[in-house]
Amino acid sequence: MPPQDSSHEFELLLQRCRADDRQAIDELFERFYPTVQRMVRVSLRTEFRNKRPWLNAVFSSSDIVQSVFLSILRSTSTFDGRHEGALVKYFATATKNRIIDEIRHYEASRRSRGREVGEREHSVRDERTGPATHSLINDQMERLQAAVDALPEQERQLVRGRLEQDLSYQELADQLGYGSLDSARRAFLRASARLALSLQEEEHES
Repeated sequence: MPPQDSSHEFELLLQRCRADDRQAIDELFERFYPTVQRMVRVSLRTEFRNKRPWLNAVFSSSDIVQSVFLSILRSTSTFDGRHEGALVKYFATATKNRIIDEIRHYEASRRSRGREVGEREHSVRDERTGPATHSLINDQMERLQAAVDALPEQERQLVRGRLEQDLSYQELADQLGYGSLDSARRAFLRASARLALSLQEEEHES
């Protein structure tokens, strides 16, 4: 009997996953998670390095990537590709985007503290990623806030200005007495490095 075509096997696996077959979901996880994890972590490191360098250490572990990846395994109904490479790219993109969406929501919530968040927004977010994922990300962000609180006053104001108020480097330079935009940027990067080191040390101790 000739071997079954691999593309046909792949399509059957997707069909079983869409039908909420637990064994098929586990098989998809085992087959694709290691590759998706590598792709997402590389992409997030680039994102954080360019836009949110203080978050590098917070998301250095695989816990959040795994949690979000598991939450989207049943969303293969929106995938219309025909080969495994396309599915890996789909999973990696969806996982990265949802993590970044959670971070943006957290940052927006801190900037608008005291303002009521609509029930509809909460219900949509919970349906997409689930309370366990929200809790995990919030725990990581709370660790970040504790590390920020431990910084010297000048650096604390600098980081909070960028993290919570989304101030430009020029605005930070004017408010905090730095000589130039570049001076404020360099000071922020030094504070970010201090944060990363503090969080990495905490992770190793735990």
